[in-house]
Amino acid sequence: LKQQLKNSQIDIADKNRELAHKVTEIEGIKERFFGILESITDAVLMTDKGGQILTANHAARKLFDPQSEKETESNALMEIPEIATEIHTGKQIQDKDISCCINDDDKIFMISVLPMKNSPDRIVVILKDITEYHSLKTRVAREDRMTALGQVAASVAHEIRNPLAAVEGFARLLERDVEESQKRMASKIIQATRQLNYVVSNLLTYTRGQSMNRFPHELSQVIREAAELVIPMAEDRDIGFEFKLKEGLAAFIDSIQIKQLLLNLFINAVQACPV
Repeated sequence: LKQQLKNSQIDIADKNRELAHKVTEIEGIKERFFGILESITDAVLMTDKGGQILTANHAARKLFDPQSEKETESNALMEIPEIATEIHTGKQIQDKDISCCINDDDKIFMISVLPMKNSPDRIVVILKDITEYHSLKTRVAREDRMTALGQVAASVAHEIRNPLAAVEGFARLLERDVEESQKRMASKIIQATRQLNYVVSNLLTYTRGQSMNRFPHELSQVIREAAELVIPMAEDRDIGFEFKLKEGLAAFIDSIQIKQLLLNLFINAVQACPV
């Protein structure tokens, strides 16, 4: 009997050691699991079917409460109807885009809702913040549309400018050869062609990227050349241009873009004057 008791004690000791070893092994696995979970940059949460949060990783805690290092509030998901709706379906969802507001920030998430196979009352929720990606995608799509529009605009501008130059050239010949009473009509044709050319130039400016081509230019000359395009419009409204320019001032500029800027200012000034 004593020997049997002794053997039983030995077996119990062996079992206890084996159990302690298994507990240590499980603790190690658990530690590694939570280490991996905490290092994941996407928000990962485990909830029940009601959407109550049971556990959450660091990214999830920061998402719902950026100032807190503690476990996130158990009802945090329930306060976001777009997420709560996906959880309440009880169905598996993989990489679905949703828009919602968290902490007064508009966000776009890719959400996955994964019911656990061995625990039907437990649900894993993964939230990947794709707000910046979505914004970048929108900008790229817009730039693609603008590039396509720029190509069309360049083609249209080329087709318009050729006959436009011919119209202005013939109008100048008429202005030179017709009687004084008809010169004003020829002048109006010239003015209209210049305005149309201005519209076409603006269209090209806004639909294609422009690199800076800077060279030394006489500022007074650049200003005069820009003003010459607007003076006919001003004279038609009985508005005079008075230049007070200092000669000999040069600057390292892109003369085409500076002329465009000055042209916009001059036209705005003429249009702002009372008729």
